[in-house]
Amino acid sequence: APDCIENDGSEYRGKVAVTESGHKCQKWDSQSPNIHGVTPSKYPNSGLQENYCRNPDGEPGAWCYNAEGTSPRFELCAIPTCPEPDCVDSADSDGSEYRG
Repeated sequence: APDCIENDGSEYRGKVAVTESGHKCQKWDSQSPNIHGVTPSKYPNSGLQENYCRNPDGEPGAWCYNAEGTSPRFELCAIPTCPEPDCVDSADSDGSEYRG
């Protein structure tokens, strides 16, 4: 999977594990220093592995809890947005839909 975000980042499965202001991410299966309910067992299809930035719950982008303290409790991660593919789609065999 590319290390970039599409849409709200709910499908993001990359390995960025630091918030946009530089805080290390807390592991999803840890309750320290931030006690929380966003656990791998509660969101089994959201890729909550290690301490990677994820968006299991409809935030504007991938995020994580702050492993370095409780302020901020959590923060969005700085992950680049995937570029829009500038190519002819396989469903558009003759290129008539191309708008690049």
